[in-house]
Amino acid sequence: MGICKVEDYRKKSKEYMEKTQAYQCLGTNDPLPELIQRTNKYLLDLRLTKWITQKQYELLSIKPNEVELAHLYY
Repeated sequence: MGICKVEDYRKKSKEYMEKTQAYQCLGTNDPLPELIQRTNKYLLDLRLTKWITQKQYELLSIKPNEVELAHLYY
């Protein structure tokens, strides 16, 4: 079990994010609702123009209560 100072966690997080380029600090901004809305609208447009079937639309549509953004754990 590790006991570290908050500053240590912040420093390690920053170093890891810079090293991997896989994460970005979002602060209080939550882009997930807009991403879901835009994706589902695009899928609906594909469905209405018959580029995908209703079944494909149902399988690909994003259910907001079933997704979350990737995040770092401590």
